[in-house]
Amino acid sequence: MRELKNGTLYFHCEECEWGWREPATVGDVTAGFLTLEDEADAKLASREEIEAAGWTRFAAHGVEA
Repeated sequence: MRELKNGTLYFHCEECEWGWREPATVGDVTAGFLTLEDEADAKLASREEIEAAGWTRFAAHGVEA
């Protein structure tokens, strides 16, 4: 996800609604934060943004309809 106010990318887990700002900390609850995703605050990041930020291994390649 990309925060609209500052452009920062973060990982958002759809299953648990937690987020992480650094790829190395994904899964560490002490480094995460609760995300109650609000479309006004964040949007899906582009593939290019994901790759540039080092999040490629966490990228989902499908879209749920």
